[in-house]
Amino acid sequence: MSRTLLSLSVLLAVSLALGSASSVSAHEGGVHGFPHVNPYTKTLAPDERQSLPLTFEEGEFAAGWVFLVNIRIDNGTGPLRVELFEAQGSPAPALSWDVAAVEGMQTFSGALPSDGMYTLSIVNKGPDNATFSLYYDQSCNCAQKPVPVETPAGVVVFQVDPTKGDSWNAAILEPDAYDLMIHLALRTDDRSVWPDDFQILETSETTVADPSGREAHVFDFTAKETERHYFFVEVVGFDPGAVPERSEPGFIASLMIVPIFEQTGVAQDSPAPWLTFVLLAFFAVAASRRLHR
Repeated sequence: MSRTLLSLSVLLAVSLALGSASSVSAHEGGVHGFPHVNPYTKTLAPDERQSLPLTFEEGEFAAGWVFLVNIRIDNGTGPLRVELFEAQGSPAPALSWDVAAVEGMQTFSGALPSDGMYTLSIVNKGPDNATFSLYYDQSCNCAQKPVPVETPAGVVVFQVDPTKGDSWNAAILEPDAYDLMIHLALRTDDRSVWPDDFQILETSETTVADPSGREAHVFDFTAKETERHYFFVEVVGFDPGAVPERSEPGFIASLMIVPIFEQTGVAQDSPAPWLTFVLLAFFAVAASRRLHR
């Protein structure tokens, strides 16, 4: 697909979000679950547990996806225990993390063990009431993601799957409200703890203007192997003055991170399709002649 077509599809997606979304996120989940990149705030009494069945607008979660939880303890108490359960799996959590009673956003991650649906559970392990705010994300092929204005920090992740030797251009549009740092990375351990289990190939801290004047982080890379490449998007700054009122049409766009991926070159180490056909035909004729001798 050309860059022009990709850009048009992205603009259409953003236009639809602007016309229909009423919350901070264009990722509206089903009635029976909590969708990714949406904010959640709750106060828990000591030993109280809050369980959140998760939903994904495109169906089930996929095995191997990187799952991220961004969580902030708002009143300085805690600690909290965060657990991720498979909906139809073991009573033991598939992933779990301990959240210390410190200031600021904390990011935790791991790999989803299987296809299916999940439930996120938070337990207050401290002696006092604990108020927290969180959102989660996973490494799907979403066309766009916001960072919730209620929790303007943390990390979201995009992914692309190039073939060995293919060249790609990635332009990730930076919304007006955020300053971003973006890391292009490969996974080095299936555990998938960010950033420990990843090799960072390149980091972008500055943007350039694309032909339409939008600010974007730009990457040009060639895949050394056929493997998934990740773009971890870290929020390093927030300008509340750049966020319009919720009732205004520019609210969603001011928070939306949009990746535009374009394959710019094809691996040269494999024979062209026509050459493969010619070689197969040659060997077929040669085999036929040997049979008729």
